This record gives sequence, structure tokens and C-alpha cells, in this order.
Amino acid sequence: MYDKYGSPIGYDAWTNVVRLIEWVCANWQQPDEGIWEVRGGRQEFLYSRVMCWVAIDRAIRLANKRSFPAPLARWHETRDTIYQDVFTRFWDPTRRAFIQHVGATTLDAAALLMPLVRFVSPTDPRWISTLRAIERELVSDSLVYRYRLTGGFSDGLTGEEGTFSMCSFWYVECLSRMGDLHKARFPVIGIAPAERAETFRAAWREAAASFRPLTASERRAIRETRVRIVGARHGETIGGIVGV
Repeated sequence: MYDKYGSPIGYDAWTNVVRLIEWVCANWQQPDEGIWEVRGGRQEFLYSRVMCWVAIDRAIRLANKRSFPAPLARWHETRDTIYQDVFTRFWDPTRRAFIQHVGATTLDAAALLMPLVRFVSPTDPRWISTLRAIERELVSDSLVYRYRLTGGFSDGLTGEEGTFSMCSFWYVECLSRMGDLHKARFPVIGIAPAERAETFRAAWREAAASFRPLTASERRAIRETRVRIVGARHGETIGGIVGV
């Protein structure tokens, strides 16, 4: 996106991209703490594996678009290997869903990014069954939990897990991309009032203490999610909230 909408990258920037992608190709199988930086121990998280695929895929696209020199044969092979790895080792045929990490039975809202980064089609039967499982286990009213502390999963922290606004935006985006605009409208209506949490009067400060003020990216996600739904209703194709 930077090359397209910012400034076309030059030799030094591309050399750095190649260095980073070569590192990804050599280390994509390594466990980590995942997007949520959990303290429960390193795992082979679904999100991290998919993002490794994204990094290599976008580098390949950029190399082809700009005719940059790159070890494309190795990049293609690694990208495709990661793709197969996700569909074989992260797919639970019993639950019919993509699991949180290898060996787990739990789900993670970060999986909602899979169709948004175009790893999987938003209408792929495997994705739809994963989305339905997420709805059953992680969606509460119009809000979405990152994960549940069940099934042996621990984030290494005390207390209970709360909902996470950005996950709710990802959920709406997934619904709109799969064409379920009627269902996508409900979470947007439920999420939007949270924008006003920052402007509660002093008398409500204590009552609103549990509300985390939305970040700039979350406010933008609200606006862009609304735009996507309105655009889809009119048959228009509008960019989503995830820019990779």
C-alpha cells in the first residue's frame, strides 16, 4: 500500500524487504506469543502463521508489479507450504473450524482476519463454518471476545477476559464480505455508541470506568465499516478496514 499510495519504494527499501522476507522464509515455523502477546507460553498460533503467508505473498506481488529482483521460486514454494500447513494442521475436522494454535481446541477472534487479508474466500465453506463457531463461542450481543480462557488455554494473566472492539469490527467486515449485510448492520449499531464513552459527563465517569476509549484506528474502523455496508448495499466495491 505504501508503494501504491505513498511513495514508490527504491532500491534500499526493496533490499530491506528482501532481507525481511528471507528471514520469514527461514523462521515461519517458530512458535511465538501471537497477536495478543499472551504470557501462557509460546505456541504455533494461527494468526502468526497466516501473517507469514501474507508477508511473503505481498512481497511476491510487489516484486512482480515493480519487476524487482527476488528469489521468487523460493518465496512461492514457502508461501504455498504455509498455505497447506494452515489447512492441514490448523483445521479441526471435528469442530469444523480453524483453531487458535496447533494442538488446541479453542478459537481465536484473530482468525477473523483470514478473509480480510485474502488468505481464504469469505464464502469458503471451511471459513463459514469457522465464522459460525466464532459466533457461538466468542460473540456476545454485538461485541466479540479475543478468546476464551477455556479448553486448557491460558493467557498467563489474572482476571477475566473482556470484549475487544477491533475484533467486533473484523466480525462486521467478515459478515459484509460474505454478503450478509442484514446481520452486519446489527453489530455496527451496537458498537457505534461506544464512541461516545470519551465524552461522558463527570457524573458518569465512575460508571464508565470499565469503558476503554476507542483508539484512532478503531474510530476509523467504525466509519469504514459503515461505508462498506452502505457501499455493498448499492453494489459498490469499497476497500476494507485491513490494509496490508
